[in-house]
Amino acid sequence: MVKIHRSIWIPEYGKVSYLKHLSNGSSKVSDLITLSHHWDTTRIRSIFPSDISKAIESIPLLPSPYPDTYYWPYTTHGNYSVNSGYHKAHSLMCKDDPTQSDPMANQTWWKKMWTQPIPPKVKHFIWRDFYGILPRSYNLHKRKTIPTPNCCRCQHQMETLEHDIFRCSTIQKRNDFLHHQKLVTPVTIIQATSNYLDIYQQNNRLPHTLGTNLSCAVADSHGTPSSFQLKHSVDAAQNTTTNKTGFGMALFNNSGDLLLSVATPWQGTQTALLMEAHTLYYALSWYQQRSIQPDYIVSDCKFLVVYVCNAANHHLLLNIFAKDLKNFLSSLPNATFVHISREHNEDAHRLVKFALGLDQKVF
Repeated sequence: MVKIHRSIWIPEYGKVSYLKHLSNGSSKVSDLITLSHHWDTTRIRSIFPSDISKAIESIPLLPSPYPDTYYWPYTTHGNYSVNSGYHKAHSLMCKDDPTQSDPMANQTWWKKMWTQPIPPKVKHFIWRDFYGILPRSYNLHKRKTIPTPNCCRCQHQMETLEHDIFRCSTIQKRNDFLHHQKLVTPVTIIQATSNYLDIYQQNNRLPHTLGTNLSCAVADSHGTPSSFQLKHSVDAAQNTTTNKTGFGMALFNNSGDLLLSVATPWQGTQTALLMEAHTLYYALSWYQQRSIQPDYIVSDCKFLVVYVCNAANHHLLLNIFAKDLKNFLSSLPNATFVHISREHNEDAHRLVKFALGLDQKVF
């Protein structure tokens, strides 16, 4: 039963323990309800000040007696939700923030702005920016939607209105072209295109390495090292209907004999790229714990192979695994990390299909 002076039951007032001297300190809320199931207004007004009495009498009573229970007053259904909890916590944290000193002046300014002879899209742009509705990185970061407030184009500063209009180098180049007619000469465009093409072709001819201290390279899809001791292949697949991910890995010697195979089911699904990275991370950590050192590691996910071997860091979610993958590969002497086509990775792929039908790991 809810106590009158010890429980939080009056909207917007919290506990009223400071009023317990006005009545029996152990009284219950049910003592304030008549036998006909209405508020006992006479007793309520004899115990509480007028403002609290009005708050109590405004609480609706069910037509029939019902056991006392707790409810969350910041949702319409009375159940707690993370969304309502976040907004309530945010409002409590920001309750001491300065407010507008003259709301009427602000309202007058907006009325004047809406009547200006400017394009409607400009008016709406100003309104949306004023209320923080524009989907900039700064606004999305405040809403916990993305992990960083930095500009997605230059990556140097927070993406605010000032940055977008005045400071972002990419936007400045666009503005110079649109508003100042600063055209790039055809000769410059052709030269820049030629340079990019040369770099692209060169990077596709030469092995991409993680660095001078790491033994990892992207080899040709159909090439095989002239000599290796242990070959590791890995693959993953998922079934969204059963919300399950299947993982398979196989270990071969240099004669092509299968030494080890593992099929593991995981509960849950994720994007294909993160699924491939997660399975490779699991496999390499599994080998490290057992002091197994494969020197020929293959994957049919080219993006992952190139990303890891180029030491890239632009994919925020993939970075969760990429750093550990590079560390694992660095600890393997003379290891080669290779992209192969799907048809050349059939052993691991068969294990994946098998894993989707399992309930636990199978060796």
